[in-house]
Amino acid sequence: MLRDLLAEAGTNDGKALVRLFQLYCQRPAIWRRCLKGAEFAAFEKAMRSEFTTVYSDMKQVQTFYTLTEWEQFIEYDDFGARYYPVCVGVRMLDDRFRVVSFVRLSSVKESKKEQLIAIAKQLQGINGFRGKNVEDPSRVTMKRVENLTLEQAKEEAVSQMRTLEKEFKAVL
Repeated sequence: MLRDLLAEAGTNDGKALVRLFQLYCQRPAIWRRCLKGAEFAAFEKAMRSEFTTVYSDMKQVQTFYTLTEWEQFIEYDDFGARYYPVCVGVRMLDDRFRVVSFVRLSSVKESKKEQLIAIAKQLQGINGFRGKNVEDPSRVTMKRVENLTLEQAKEEAVSQMRTLEKEFKAVL
C-alpha cells in the first residue's frame, strides 16, 4: 500500500493521499493532545463565563490565561514575538493541579514596567509569597497554590484572575 502511495506522490492526488496517510499515522499523538485539551476544558468554560476578553494559550501540560486588554503593556520585538505580561497559569501534575499568577516582564514596555512591578510586589505581600523565580528572572510570581482538585483549581484560577483584573486595571 505504501509503495502504491509513493508511486503516485508526483501528482496532486498522490500528494494529498500521502499527507492523509501521514496524518493517519499520527493519530495517537493527535488523540493524546485532544485528551490533554479536554482536561483543561473546565478551566476554559469557567474563565470564559467570568471574563469576556480572556485569551488562553494551551501547552502540553499547562495552559496560560490572560486578558486581551493587557496586550497594551507589550513591547513587540522585530519578529512580533512577545509574552503576555500578566497571566494565570494552570498546570496538571498527575491528577492534581497547580495555579500560579505572575507578571512576565521580558516583553513589557519600559514605561509600564515600574507600575507592573509595584503591583506584583504588593500582591506578593498580600499573598505571603516570597519566592524568586530562578528559572525565569523576568517573571514575578504573585501567588502559587498547589495540590488542588479540579474544582478547587477552577475556583482558584478564576479568583486569581479576578484579583489581577482588579489590581492591574489602574495601569490601563
